[in-house]
Amino acid sequence: MDIIDPEFSAANIPPTILVRLCDVAAERGVDPEPWFLGTGVSPAQLDAPEARLSFRQETAILGRALRSLPEGPIGLAVGSRNAVVGFGIIGFAMRSCRTAGDALTLGMQLHRLAGSLMDFELTDHGDHAGVRAFERLPDPELVRFLCEEAMAASMAFGRSLLNDDFDPIRIRLSYPEPPYAAEYRRYFRCPIEYDCAETELLFDSALLQRQLPTYSEASLVVAREACERLRGDSEDRHDTVSSVESILGENLRRSMTMAEVAEQLFVTERTLRRHLQAAGEKFSDIRDRVRQQRALYLVRETGMTIAQIAAETGFSDAREFRRAYIRWNGEPPSHTRSATRLPWGAATVEAATAKSAAAAAKSAADRMAS
Repeated sequence: MDIIDPEFSAANIPPTILVRLCDVAAERGVDPEPWFLGTGVSPAQLDAPEARLSFRQETAILGRALRSLPEGPIGLAVGSRNAVVGFGIIGFAMRSCRTAGDALTLGMQLHRLAGSLMDFELTDHGDHAGVRAFERLPDPELVRFLCEEAMAASMAFGRSLLNDDFDPIRIRLSYPEPPYAAEYRRYFRCPIEYDCAETELLFDSALLQRQLPTYSEASLVVAREACERLRGDSEDRHDTVSSVESILGENLRRSMTMAEVAEQLFVTERTLRRHLQAAGEKFSDIRDRVRQQRALYLVRETGMTIAQIAAETGFSDAREFRRAYIRWNGEPPSHTRSATRLPWGAATVEAATAKSAAAAAKSAADRMAS
């Protein structure tokens, strides 16, 4: 897989699956840290609301994880966790739909926002319907895990949506029967076929017309708007750029070189430069951007001195920091700090004045009434 392929190197996938996989590993006494070496990501960063990984990063981490964990239904354990809240705002939107069919259609439109690593289509077989799952990139090492996770997550959410009244007619899987097939039968509660041409979950078509007790048109409008904002915000950013930003952000107090960052990514400096060029970025620009964002936050939101902020953002002295800050923002940090505080004070005075005026008016009205 070419690292510069935009489909696989764009950092736009919420790491939902990896968060759950780390939880499963912790329960089994396995340290997930080694899975992340050289990816520019650490397990501690996964819970951040803005965390996004590329398909390349996720599958590399998953491959290492599956090699380190004992064989078993890992995908089943991951997919069946946190069924009620696991789909986030998308799950809320689906629960707000009028029918199960509407919810399924919406979920298939927005599934990537929930961190899904497979794609889906709805199939029609007359009396029964199906959800067919596709790998985005065939990978024999991951196919079983990805199919398990996708089918288990679909089942878990479907049962929570329909109050456990959801058993498939049949499940068809594109890989051989695993040693733990009894776990499939226990969880899915239906016949299972292996070595099929595709992976598909089949169910009674009548379920699509089932009215949902959680239907709310108002909630659906709000949830859909939130989902569309999420989709608009998840611009395709190259995963190498995100990784460099992450490494620099964690080491701002010292000015890291490109060679040092490349070493943490397990690539040569030349390779890192080539990947950044393919993404339309320069290392120095990324470093300045990370420093600028951190400096602006510290100036606006904290009471740290300029000298302290300079040290926090990797500058040797306050004068060097001030020159860089003016270059970034067009004004010295003292002006930013003053401008940040003035509107608050003005707003407070205005609110207090308005409150006093309202109290005076009420008092005068009371006197007139008496």
